[in-house]
Amino acid sequence: MSNFGEEYSKIYDALYGDKPYEEEADYIQHLFERYEKEPALNLIDLGCGTGRHTKYFLNKYRYNVTGVDLSAEMLEVAKTNLGDKFNAIQADISEVKLEQLYNRAVCLFHVFSYLTTESKINKFLKNLRFSLEKGSLFIFDFWHGPAVLKDRPTIRVREIDLQGLKAKRVSTPTLDEKKKTVNVNFKTTIYKGHEEEEFEEEHLMKYFSKEDLEKYMMGTGIELIDVLGWMSDEKVTDENWYGVAICRAV
Repeated sequence: MSNFGEEYSKIYDALYGDKPYEEEADYIQHLFERYEKEPALNLIDLGCGTGRHTKYFLNKYRYNVTGVDLSAEMLEVAKTNLGDKFNAIQADISEVKLEQLYNRAVCLFHVFSYLTTESKINKFLKNLRFSLEKGSLFIFDFWHGPAVLKDRPTIRVREIDLQGLKAKRVSTPTLDEKKKTVNVNFKTTIYKGHEEEEFEEEHLMKYFSKEDLEKYMMGTGIELIDVLGWMSDEKVTDENWYGVAICRAV
């Protein structure tokens, strides 16, 4: 079972139609301005998906944006929505090494947590550093380990009825404390009149503490500056299931 395959990509935006993408992009821009006073023009969006955050970095904040995603289906949706101004690269974010230098980078909607091995994380950070100017900021959100262990993931059901599209997704998590991962099985049913179409996806996610992030960044040329609770200016705590890491290329 693949991650973000053709079937999942078709309903992805509908499933997350209530997600406040613009508000989240505004928050990331606020963090850029808080931790770096110099303006920046070129931004790389790693794991950009269908481009819902990218849209605001591109059109509202006027960055030159390059989006990287492994899913060709997701990128097709992004290119349709964003047009010729959007530069899309289909690649594994841990493998991509860009010749052009960027001065800001983001990796949002828990994409960093899809890097589940030390080798993948190390390669990702080193390749990213190669693509960033010295002093550039890199901001990403992630599953915060202390909160995941305090408020453990449970089965969730999400139903949508949007513009004639009806679907139900059941998310079943399996936590592995030794590996610090959660394997989430997504079983989605799409209702088409009297017919039903079902498919499944497996998403393996890794959770991190601040200390984990500091350890993984050692020797990569990426330095951790701060860790906050997601959509907050306060330090992350075990009440924050999602954290946001602010990093700098050194």
